[in-house]
Amino acid sequence: MRNLIIFAATVCLAAFLGSGVWPEVTTSQEAVPAGAAEKVLTIPASAFNEQEDGYNFYRTTILYFNAGSGFFYAPVNLPHGSVIKQVILICMDNGSLHDVKLTLAQISRSGSGISIVTVSSSGSDFNHRTFIQKNLSAKVNNRKYSYFLTLSLQGTGSAGYRFSQAKIVYKPPSS
Repeated sequence: MRNLIIFAATVCLAAFLGSGVWPEVTTSQEAVPAGAAEKVLTIPASAFNEQEDGYNFYRTTILYFNAGSGFFYAPVNLPHGSVIKQVILICMDNGSLHDVKLTLAQISRSGSGISIVTVSSSGSDFNHRTFIQKNLSAKVNNRKYSYFLTLSLQGTGSAGYRFSQAKIVYKPPSS
């Protein structure tokens, strides 16, 4: 099952990256505060699991590779009927060759998956920064899909690639 999820996430990511359709991206030092009717789900670095055995990485309140590069994933559990408004990536990216990428994806009970949105870092800075995909309106359907995040770290912590946390801003279903 784990390999099926990883495969589906990879296929979805490739399809999404080739689509040429990107929501608005905002870079700032502070996350956009949620409106009164919105809530924020925080997914810390410690919630992410390695895609493959044998990774040489460090994970506590931050996540980075000691050597190599690769992918991590974390489950996402939002209330059925919620509407995803923003996905936020908080990371350090001081590398000039790659960006840190965070993808929110869904997978059906039959195993087919789709990428909902990808947030990528940009630029180069040794400080942790916030990258936001906003203006989203993806409705959560827990009866048909499971949701998860994939994280791509294509370099080591010493090279400037470190992940802190992800946040999902959502509007809960009306009562």
